[in-house]
Amino acid sequence: MQFADLKSQRKNNTAWRLLASPHAPFIVSFLYQVFIQPNERSLAFDVAVSKLDSSLVIFALKIPWLKSKEIFYWGDIDTHGFSILSRLRHFFPRANSIMMDENTLGIHQALCVTEPDKSRCQNQLQHLKKAEQQLYQQLQKNHQRLEQERLPMNYVNARLKHC
Repeated sequence: MQFADLKSQRKNNTAWRLLASPHAPFIVSFLYQVFIQPNERSLAFDVAVSKLDSSLVIFALKIPWLKSKEIFYWGDIDTHGFSILSRLRHFFPRANSIMMDENTLGIHQALCVTEPDKSRCQNQLQHLKKAEQQLYQQLQKNHQRLEQERLPMNYVNARLKHC
């Protein structure tokens, strides 16, 4: 790999940008504790959730100013995505979801897949807004999943401009 390639990766690659962010110690710590240290190739959902929850607590405590900032969360439109959003709002109640709404789902219906049984969340989620709760309950019944990476970039860019 040439120096120019590394320089380009550092500027454009999401992973490189995360590692260069002020919050890199949290990101690296979480990845190390959850995947690298135990040499995990895959992890049971509930185990990953508990580790992520404890990491979010540490993150919230170590970066108290984050609670006063506007936070956006964009996840898959499925029960698992809304479960993560609810847990995030437990620590950051002002967090907003983007592109996790009925309109986005309806426009991109043809891109949906079935959410696998092992990923489905059946829990009552305490920290969703009314429209999110309604969509979550609909997804519990029909098992749809719209993965965020399936959305067309022109749609994503247009929606991100409004954040």
